Amino acid sequence: MASKRHLRRKACAGKIRHETMEQAQAMARNGTQPYRCPFCGGYHCGHPCGFKQQFQKPNGRRY
Repeated sequence: MASKRHLRRKACAGKIRHETMEQAQAMARNGTQPYRCPFCGGYHCGHPCGFKQQFQKPNGRRY
């Protein structure tokens, strides 16, 4: 089981933190969606769940 510190670092490290949802929506691009981070309380932009599955071939390999 991962530690809480590891989960927080993975969730927030390297991502841009936005104060409001409007700021995050203005920066969202290429299919990303803003979401509220449960760790820092700010907003980040990321791909929705299942995004990578859209780009897989029927045999499971990526394009």
